[in-house]
Amino acid sequence: MFQPGVSLIAIPPGFYFRQLRPSDIEELKELHRALFPIDYEHEFYEKAVNGRDGIIGWILVDKRDMESGEESVAGFVTVRVQNLEDCDEMERELLGWTMLEHLMPWRRKGKQLVYILTLGVKECYRKSGLGRALIQQVQLSTLKIMNRTVSSI
Repeated sequence: MFQPGVSLIAIPPGFYFRQLRPSDIEELKELHRALFPIDYEHEFYEKAVNGRDGIIGWILVDKRDMESGEESVAGFVTVRVQNLEDCDEMERELLGWTMLEHLMPWRRKGKQLVYILTLGVKECYRKSGLGRALIQQVQLSTLKIMNRTVSSI
């Protein structure tokens, strides 16, 4: 059970999470360009940093070298929270819901899914559990947002 002030996520000392904010947009773009072969539209970043259309995100900050006053982003994750009712048939089929829907169509109502859209860790921070910590952050934060257990990520 979640207890305020108690971290349920194992992150190395000197790191902390925070939600994306509009001032992160340029750095988020740079990180995506460096880590992914896809060039995302500016609208994606606007949605992520402003929490629009169900898209939200977090960054993992390395605070060990903050004498300069600048944050050093070690990794990030963006997700989309979506109602199962709003998923198309192919998405529901991939999630195993289509057969269940035919048997019990009322089961879809009120269900929410969390899609991880992008997740990245800078190369110099890899192999230290930060990717796992980002996924745990998604799980914990979406539990708070949806006030329930997340069954599918």
